[in-house]
Order: sequence, then structure tokens, then C-alpha cells
Amino acid sequence: MRHRFVKVAAITLTVSAVSMSNILPNNNQSYVYAASQNEISSQVVNIGGKSTAFISDAHMLMQDQGNVLSFSVTYSNKNEREMNLIDYWMRVKNKNGKVFSVKISEQDKNKTYVASDTSVTITYYALVDKQTKINDFIFDVIKWDFDAVNYERTLGSIKYPAKGTDKVPATSSKNMIYDGTNVKASVKQAIVHKDQNNSYFTINLVLDNTGNKPVNLGKMKFFIQTENQLIYNVEAEDLSNVSLQPREKRIITLQSMVPIASTAKSFTLAVVTAEETSSIKIPIGLFTLPISNQMPSITFGKVNPLYLNGQIINTLVKEAQIYQDKGKKYVFVDFDVHNTGSENVKFPDLKFYIKDKSGKQYLMNFENESAELQIGEKKSLQLSAEITGDFDMNKSELVAQLKNSKNAYIPFGVYQLPKQATMTATPIGKNKELIINNSKVDTKVNESFVNKVENNSYLYTDFTFQNNSQETINLKDVSFTLQTKNGTSYPLTYSGEGIELLPGINNNVQLTGMLPNDLVLKDSELIIRIKQDNNKGFIVASYKLDEKNKQGSIGGNFTYGDYEVAVTSVERTYLEKSDMLVADILITNNSNGSKKIPSISGYFLVNGVKIQPKNMGTLQLDDVDILTSKASTNFVVYADIPYSTDIKQISFVVTEKSDSKDEKVLHQFSDTKTSTIIKREKNYTYSIENIGMKSEISIGKTAVYGDGKNDFFYAEIILTNKERRAVNLTDLGGYIQADGKAVIPIDINTFSEQVFPDGRVLLSAMARIPRNYYKEELDLYVGQRIHEKDDTSNNALIKSVAYKLKKEDIVQKQNELTEINYLNYDFSINNSFASFHVRDKSTSDFDFDGIELSLHYDLIENGAYENDFEKHKLIIELVDADKPYVRYSKVLSIDEFKVDTEFLESGEGKIKKIIFKDENAIFEVTHHKYMLNIYHEYDGNKFLLASKENVW
Repeated sequence: MRHRFVKVAAITLTVSAVSMSNILPNNNQSYVYAASQNEISSQVVNIGGKSTAFISDAHMLMQDQGNVLSFSVTYSNKNEREMNLIDYWMRVKNKNGKVFSVKISEQDKNKTYVASDTSVTITYYALVDKQTKINDFIFDVIKWDFDAVNYERTLGSIKYPAKGTDKVPATSSKNMIYDGTNVKASVKQAIVHKDQNNSYFTINLVLDNTGNKPVNLGKMKFFIQTENQLIYNVEAEDLSNVSLQPREKRIITLQSMVPIASTAKSFTLAVVTAEETSSIKIPIGLFTLPISNQMPSITFGKVNPLYLNGQIINTLVKEAQIYQDKGKKYVFVDFDVHNTGSENVKFPDLKFYIKDKSGKQYLMNFENESAELQIGEKKSLQLSAEITGDFDMNKSELVAQLKNSKNAYIPFGVYQLPKQATMTATPIGKNKELIINNSKVDTKVNESFVNKVENNSYLYTDFTFQNNSQETINLKDVSFTLQTKNGTSYPLTYSGEGIELLPGINNNVQLTGMLPNDLVLKDSELIIRIKQDNNKGFIVASYKLDEKNKQGSIGGNFTYGDYEVAVTSVERTYLEKSDMLVADILITNNSNGSKKIPSISGYFLVNGVKIQPKNMGTLQLDDVDILTSKASTNFVVYADIPYSTDIKQISFVVTEKSDSKDEKVLHQFSDTKTSTIIKREKNYTYSIENIGMKSEISIGKTAVYGDGKNDFFYAEIILTNKERRAVNLTDLGGYIQADGKAVIPIDINTFSEQVFPDGRVLLSAMARIPRNYYKEELDLYVGQRIHEKDDTSNNALIKSVAYKLKKEDIVQKQNELTEINYLNYDFSINNSFASFHVRDKSTSDFDFDGIELSLHYDLIENGAYENDFEKHKLIIELVDADKPYVRYSKVLSIDEFKVDTEFLESGEGKIKKIIFKDENAIFEVTHHKYMLNIYHEYDGNKFLLASKENVW
């Protein structure tokens, strides 16, 4: 029993990795044999029957507890019975016979037997002194034997080869025993960069699971060891959840920083597993790292692969330029990052600086909003930095760094910069690729022109963005300036600033800005900046500009693609509360096919200043949706201005609205004054030619009447439908002005029903005017009236016509009762007789109850109209000439019977008796002379048309 106890006590130690391993055949030699003098695994010890043992690898690593030697022994059992490992042990000594205590790794402590015809690998470790080299070690294979001296029998010894090494050459791979299986490892890439203080290592380690089961890489740790046995931490990605499947390969990126003060000349990467209880780090692979005084620089334009989270990320310096701005110099670098791996990766935390020939460093600014780099995705970073005047790009390099888990930045690439140093302006019409929000965008200046107004000029530049990425790009950080050859800058704006660029979509914007009149556009450049952090933005591109003439006089035209656009006039018309500017635009399709109607609009400049009206609108006057070949359509643009505005120069800027509702400036028309409205004779017929409301306007009666207290201007306007079908005719508006006096609006009534072809309506216009408002002439302005929504108090008057009304054109009160014009009738009273009316003529009593008026008249109709005249009344009045306050009146209704009116039949030679009931008339009337008055009452206002004195 004691015999068994001793054997058990001797092996209850700790743990490492056990796995199937390559087994050399047993040649039945009794002691040791060697297949290769420099490989320790070539020495095999026969441990009984057909069983053997050999050391597959051995490594040394310095750590806190001291120098640790680890070695893995493979036991192969070719016997028919299982082999009990409790019977075997290993002794480690140096060439001087010094013995070191050996322990079993924790992961192997439960490995107690080897089944028949299998093999098991046990990892042992020992704390050794610093003086003993790996080649000085001798490993004795011991079998416990209580019949032998010290209860042990040495079955064989394995000496580490004199010329052997535990380090894998930089270009070779090694099978490591990890977590019970074989994992082949090799250093695929090792980059070393040095500065004044440190050496920075970026190592890409390839792991290949050559075993038969998956392994979790979470227990795998890494260190760098120098030839003088200094140990430095190595940062790796989080491997706790990384599982490596059989036959799966993965690249692990490692980073480390070694102080220059270490004076090391050679470096080894140590792959270890940690003992949980003792914290001993057991090395399972040592890999020699290449020696380089400095990281080699990457040729400009050449791809440099970066291994990130096991994926290959190609990096590339695509372009670098220098630009001067207001005495300062800036360098700009386009840096591409392309995920060519098979998995998405978290976007790396990068840092860049440029180092010039003197060693001076310039930190590069850039922005990156991407959290992840998708499979196949390519991102472009725009790097920028302010540099000194003596900076030479040809002798400078870009250093790229990657942040590790300890928040330290480790260099992974040094890139040569191109010889081309100066940023060149891109010609008009040529594409320039930019990096905006890490995405590629093609940009181009299409055309540029300047419109000059008084002492200033307005720049308009058509600029195109083409988003070539798969993501929406926001332009909120993009700004534009115009820079002259002497460095003066002028800010430019564009409609819809901060717009988003959709993937694959062209966005055309128009840049605008105010410039001095003497600026020469072709000597200036368009500058694009992209704002980063809190600065005003770094210049990323410049473009050449040239000036096109896009100005003309009001009344002119210009060609826009297949269209001809004419601004025929810019009129100033009167509103009740202000004035109105109205631009009349005619668009003609000059192509041989039908075209859609462009979204033409515009705005006004008054004395060089863009007005900001309260009411502004664009109205298409023709009822058409498309333009056939050579056809035209009419638009007006209107805007109100204060009536007190003194216009010394008027401009109308023609614009077009895009799908994004941005306005593009097309042309500018200017003059020193608004268009003159030609004054016509009263008999002039004004034609409205707009499709859908073709009509004619003619002026009927115009008159000025007084009621003793007020004067009134009254006019009748005849509106005729010239369309081929019944339509609603346009509403009319207008105003009058006499001899340069105040403008007075007139109210023209409307007719809301449809009018038949060639049908007419008679409209009435009226305005209360000051006494003695006009003397010889009066100007009447009439035009189409449009309303601002439901506001009828501030109507826009467009396409006006002016009638010059002479004194003879203006009717006043007549002193005869013949040919009195009332609406569409001429009324003549040829004779009239007034007498007292007897209530009952069959009696002899003189029972008077009023006055009887007998009329002999003609009432001739002058044409038919489709509207009625409900607001109009024809009134006859009898007034005692001696007592003017004694008055009698009646409303006359023509050809219809109405309550409280006197029926008046139209025609010639008619007689009408009218009774004015008043029982006191006999006492009130002087019975001498009387005045007979004819009134036209309209909308509650009475106008005296004619008056004549008669004798009873």
C-alpha cells in the first residue's frame, strides 16, 4: 500500500495541455536515438515494451517568479494494455548536475494513463536559474521503482541539442500544443517602427487549428522577450469568445511597445498559457521577430495590408496635396481603408502624423463616423494638417497608428507621399473626387457667371455632387468660398445648405455670393472646405472659374436648353396697401417635339438688393400642362414692395426650381426703371391671350358724378369670352390716377358664372375720389386680378392696360333728359307732365292724394349681357324747384315687375304714368316749377345722371 501511495503523492501536481502528437516509430533501441541532431524531438526513450517517450518541444520564458522552463513529453503506448502514467516522471538538470523541481501543468494533472495504441502529451514546467541556457538542460525519464535506490530508475536521458533552439525562425511555422490539440502558428507579418523613445511592434500571427476539435483562444496570451530576457506585454484583440474550428485559420494582430532604453538587438514573440492557481505563464511557442532599424516606407500608391481582428484591411495613400490659404499652408492626404476579409470588423481607432526630413511631426486631423467596416467596404479618410513654409512633401512620410486596448497608439505603416505637392485647381466641367464623411463623392463645376448690379456683383456657380457610396451623406460640414489670386476670400451659400446626398444620385446646387464689381472671376478659384471639430474647415479641393454673360435688359430673352425664356416686362402696379412688382415671362419650346414646362420662377433686386416681400408668387396664366413644338406659355412673378420705394435700378433674376426645391439662377434682366405701361385711347380693345381665359376688354361709359358731399368715379367695363367653350373669365382689378396725383384703387365687381363663347358681361367699376380730383385727363388702369389665398384686400394686378381718358370721355351730369346712358340702355324722356292726382275722378270733389307724372319716353337696349344688375337701380325723382326739400322718387324696373318699383317697358314712343302718393302734396308743392332728376344707384351710392327743370 505504501508503494502505491508514494506514486500517487509524487504526481499530484499541476496542469498544462495534452494532445495527440506526432510519434516517431520505436526502433526497439534500449536507450536513446536521434533522427536529427538539432531537434530535441528526435531523441526517443524506450520506457518498456513497445512504449516510448520523447520531448516534442521545450521553451524558456522570464517572468515575475523567475525563469520558467516548459517542455512537453509525448508518451506513446504500443503495448496491448494501457500504460499507467503515475509510474513515470521527469527530472530536469543542467550540465553541471544541478536539479530543478518539476511540476505538471494544471490542464494535464488528470491525465493518468495512456490507452493501448495511443499517445498522450504532458506539459511540465520548472523554475530554473538565469545562468542556465536552453542547450544546457538534460531531461531524465524516471520510472518509480521501490526496489531501486531512491525509489526511482532512470529509463533514459534527453539532452537539449547543442545547436538547437527553442525559437521558431521568422519564416517558419510551429505546431503548438494548446488546450489538448495541435495549433500551428507562424508570424505572417511583423512591423517595427521606432521613434526617439520606443520601438513599436505590430505582429500578425497566423493560427491554424490542425487538431480534431474546436479550441477557445481565450487562454492564449502573448509577450515579447528580448535576448537579455526582458519581458514586455503584448496587446491582442479580445479572444475570450473566439473559437477556432478544426482546419480553420485566423490571423491575430498583436501590438507592443518596447523602450529604446532596453538596448535589445533581437526580439522573440512568446505564446503562453497561464496557470490559474500559480499565475505561472507556460510558453508553448517562441517566434523570432525580424530585426529592422526602421519600419520600411510603403511606396506611394502601393497597398499596405493591415490585419485587423483576423481580417485583411488594405490601406493606401491615394492622394496628397499642399494648398495655401491666407498665408498659411495645409497638406491634405486621401487615405483609403478597404476590408478585403470575410467578416465585418469594428472600425479601427486610427491616428496619423506626417514626419518631415528634420523629424518634425504634424498631427493630421480627420473625421470618421463609421462604427464598422463591412465586408468589401472601402472608406476614404481625408487627413489634413497645417504645415510650416519650409515643408517638403518629397522628403516627408505619413505615419499611421492603431490604438490598442491600453489606449496607446502603435504605428502599423509608414507611407511615402507623392512628388506632386501643390493642389491644382480642377477645370470647369472636369470631375474631382472628394472624401466626405469617409465616402467618395464626385464633384464638378458646370458653369459660373456674374451678374453686376450697381456697385456689386452676384456670383452664380452651378455645382454638382455625385454620391458614389452606398450611404447617405450629409453636407452640413461642407462650405464654399471664392478666393482671389491675392488670397481674399468671399463666402458662398447655396440653397438647401446641409442637404443630404442619396447614394448614386446627382445633386445640383447653385452657389451664390456677393462680390466687388472689379473682381476678375477667371483669376479666382472656388474653394471647398470640410469642417472638422471646431475649426472653420480644411481645404479639400479648388476649382477654376470662368465668367459667362448671363445678363440682359428687361424685354430681352435667353436660351435655356430647348427653351427660349423672355422677360417681356417688369411693371409696377398699385395695391391698396403697397405697390406690386410684376415680371411677365414668356417661355417658348424651340424643339421639334413636346416638352414639359420648366419650373420657372424668380426674384427681384431693387437698387441691387434682393427684396424680401410679404406676398410673392409665381403664376402660370395658360391652362396647359405641356408645350408642343414652337408653342409658348406665359408666367408672371409678383412681389409687393412699400409704396414709398424709390427705384433707381430694377432687376429680375430668373430661376428654376429643382426636385429638391432648390432654386437655380438662370439669367438676370435689369433696367433703370420699371416697364412703362402704354396708355391707350378709350376705344382700344385689350386682348387677354392666355390659353383657357382668352377674352377682350373694352371700356364703356366712364363718368364722374357728385352727390353734393362726395365725388365718384364710375366706369363700365365690357368683358367678352374669346374661348371656344364656356369658361369662367378672369377677375379684373384696377386703379385711377389724375395728373400725377394720388393713385386711387377702383372696385370692379366680379361674375362667377361661366360665360358662353363670344358672350359678354358688363362689369361696373367705382371709386370715391376727392372733390376736383381731375381737371383735363384721367388715367384708368385695368388688369387681371389674382388673390393671395383668401386675402382680397391686397390683390396683385398683372398684365395691366392703361386708358387715357380725356375730358370728353368722362361723362358728367346731363342737363337734358335725352340719351341718358344707364347700363346697356339709352333712356330719353321726350316730354313730361306733372299734376296733382285726384283720388277718385268720378266725383266732382277735388280729393287730391299725390302727384301724377306722365312720361313720354324711349328706352333702347344697346346689347345683351350674361350678367344681371341686381346691385343697380334706375331712379326717377321729382323736386319742387322752389322748395328743394320737397322730393318724390320712384325706382324704375326695366321689363320686369318688382315690388315697390315702377314697371318701365323698353322700346320707342312709350308712355308711363307714375303716381307719387302724398295727401299733403297740395299744401307742400308750390305748383310753379319742378326739377326732374334721373339717378343711377350702384351698391348703395346714387349718381345723378341727368336733371332738367320743367313747368307744371
